[in-house]
Amino acid sequence: MKAVSRDGNPLPWYTYPAIDFLKYRTYEGRDVLEFGGGQSTLWWAQKARQVVTLEGDPEWYEKIKHTMPGNVDLRLVSMRDADTNVAQVREVLAAKPLRQYDVVIIDGLYRYEMIAVACDVLATHGVIVVDNAAGYGFHEGFKERGFNRVDFYGNCPGVVLPHCTSLYYRISSFVFDSVTPIHVIAAE
Repeated sequence: MKAVSRDGNPLPWYTYPAIDFLKYRTYEGRDVLEFGGGQSTLWWAQKARQVVTLEGDPEWYEKIKHTMPGNVDLRLVSMRDADTNVAQVREVLAAKPLRQYDVVIIDGLYRYEMIAVACDVLATHGVIVVDNAAGYGFHEGFKERGFNRVDFYGNCPGVVLPHCTSLYYRISSFVFDSVTPIHVIAAE
């Protein structure tokens, strides 16, 4: 099953409130790092300059690799154990000329262990998007790292029960700047 909008465009499997918040921000010229790929990769690729996606499921990787547009760098990393996963993720990232990302998404791999990696590569003005935020120890993992958090509760595409997608950010984050206009989404 694919998460798509009414007009067939890809949607990330984040909560609808998070999608609605994120879609009104500008990502032109911005770089995205994603732990776990799929529909969200396609969604971000339509918005950002570049998307680096690290996937841990070999079957899923094979299924999606031919659907990725040119601005996506999709890499397969081992899920044998957390240490191997983190080492391979860091190795892939160290080989890239880009050292900081404007948006980092934790939606796959060893999620708790990706917190430290995400914090290391996040640009000062960036944001970390964490899906399924109520689990995986995210609260504890981010607790002493100096980030603010906003939680978006609600339903997700194709999912019956509500979930939480959280954004972790510093005060300088571009997604919370006051110059972004408030979009009118329905006429009164």
